[in-house]
Amino acid sequence: MSKPKSVTVDDPDNYEALSVPFESADAANAEVAAFWEDVRLARQKHKLADVHVIVYTSFKSGGEVKHAATFGHYGDGALGMIMCADSIAEEAKSWRKFIFAQRQPEVKHD
Repeated sequence: MSKPKSVTVDDPDNYEALSVPFESADAANAEVAAFWEDVRLARQKHKLADVHVIVYTSFKSGGEVKHAATFGHYGDGALGMIMCADSIAEEAKSWRKFIFAQRQPEVKHD
């Protein structure tokens, strides 16, 4: 049995709709807080001991659009950084394959 697959969802139309900044930091914080509760419930439903989620959002403030990243970890807090490092390594491997394929399309890279 292989490990569960990572997922990247590329949905441009939905992404564009979701990229509209929140009207304020308070509005963004309220939605992120509600999202954390949804994640907590999904973790329980699907019996996942450790879950780490990174959220990047935008909101209006003083006539400008601000951006903020935050994260939520559910489970063994000591694993949060390890989980992020593993994910970054996997993402980097995918990007290396993509970049190599663009430069050397006739050569396969594993």
